Amino acid sequence: MMTRPRYQTGSLLIRGKRKKMYVARYYENVVGSNGRPQKLRRSIVLGPVAEIGTRRAAQIRLTELLRPINQGWQKPKTMLTFGEFVREQWETKVLCLFKFSTRNGYGPLLSRHLLPYFDCRTLSEITPAQVQGFLIEKTKAGLSWHAVRNLRNLLSRILRTAVEWGYLEVNPVSKTKLSPKPIQSKAKFLLSEQVRQLAGELKEPYRTMVLVAVLTGLSRSELFALRWGVVDLEKGTLEVREGVYMGRFSTPKTPNRVRRIPLSGPVVELLKRRKVQAVRDQPGDLVFATRKGTPIGPDNVLKRVLHPACQRLGLPQVGWHAFRHTHATLLSDLGESLKTAQAILGHADLETTLSVYTHSLVATERRAEERLARAVMDPNGPKLDEQQKSESTEAVLIQ
Repeated sequence: MMTRPRYQTGSLLIRGKRKKMYVARYYENVVGSNGRPQKLRRSIVLGPVAEIGTRRAAQIRLTELLRPINQGWQKPKTMLTFGEFVREQWETKVLCLFKFSTRNGYGPLLSRHLLPYFDCRTLSEITPAQVQGFLIEKTKAGLSWHAVRNLRNLLSRILRTAVEWGYLEVNPVSKTKLSPKPIQSKAKFLLSEQVRQLAGELKEPYRTMVLVAVLTGLSRSELFALRWGVVDLEKGTLEVREGVYMGRFSTPKTPNRVRRIPLSGPVVELLKRRKVQAVRDQPGDLVFATRKGTPIGPDNVLKRVLHPACQRLGLPQVGWHAFRHTHATLLSDLGESLKTAQAILGHADLETTLSVYTHSLVATERRAEERLARAVMDPNGPKLDEQQKSESTEAVLIQ
């Protein structure tokens, strides 16, 4: 525990010829990179002699500067550099706790961007202005908005740990901002007829892979980690318990992603046929696996099978994530509640389901506009409340 520092008055010097400046010197308690308390001599410019005036006035200003130190209010600053903290503390005690996919994503951000810029800077000297300058520099260098956001998030996570462990008082990243998010093109998804087209173009097991992905909303890591032991074909349910990334299995990203998904009749039939065709169908075996029983590479399937099929059919070149968007969008278009979609997809936040995964269909938008126009422009047409009642009655009759 650091003892209260001895009272000090500091010393004053006058430097400069044309523009004379008062310079103050004093000692500050710091924590060395070895974790031990040390004294560091500071030298700072108080201001121009012409502005401050007499030496007595300069001494009063210095006394105010030293008040937090003399009163013991100022905590000792650490002399540990960002690079030392990351390599000796954060990587060995925090980064190792993350999932493999997260560690794999953080590696390039650290080695290519954060460490080259902040490596030799002491933690206590990293200011909001420096961090803001770093973000602007990366934006001007051509990094995408999402890449800069990821850099900011990672830097904030590292420095937040430094705050929690007593190396810093405040996280400087919290006082910085990102540039406005650019307008993005809408995420890709398929219409029902496009899903049928694509499925008809594919051979097994790729046809079943795509249909199961679309009809259950599984992510690619969940789809390729699916084992027969979590599929109950009698009850028509599927439990999501793990994911796979680059051949490595782990638990789902968040607790909400651990879930049970009800299987429709067509999905049950697809999986029954798949089980008959499978070489390995024991509880621990993967539903979709290589000949050796190891996980299939999702990117390989995309490049060699799905993208060529989309090109032949003239469909958008979609990826695995697009099937998840397709599932959410078609559920919404069918009038299913957002809470239902949220539970199936395993989102922690309802806003994610609504704003990220659910997209409006052009045909639905046109129907809505036509209904509104009829209600407004046709005096003899059905009123809004009558039209809604009529449509609800039709829906019941159809069911």
